Amino acid sequence: IITDLPFGKNHSITNYDNKELFYKDFLIESYRLLNKEHGIIIVLLNSNEHKIFENVIKELVELGKTFLEIISTHPVSLGVTFGHIYKLKICK
Repeated sequence: IITDLPFGKNHSITNYDNKELFYKDFLIESYRLLNKEHGIIIVLLNSNEHKIFENVIKELVELGKTFLEIISTHPVSLGVTFGHIYKLKICK
C-alpha cells in the first residue's frame, strides 16, 4: 500500500474530529488489507504530524488492533513543506 496522506493545508481531513482518529482508522484499515506475509505500507506524511502518527501506531499495537512496526523513516523536502516517508510492515 502506498499513500500520500492529507497534509492539512490544501487537502484537509474532513469528517474527523482530530487527526489521531483519522490515523487510527487509516492504519486499522491498511492492516486489514495487507498481505500478512509480505505486506508493506509506504506513507508520506507532513513533518508536523509524524510524532502523532508514531504515537498512534504504538497505541494500536498495545491495544492489539494492529501489529505494525516502523521499518524506516526518511525526512524529505517538498519545496516549502517538509515531510516524512514511513515504511511499515507487520511485526507478528
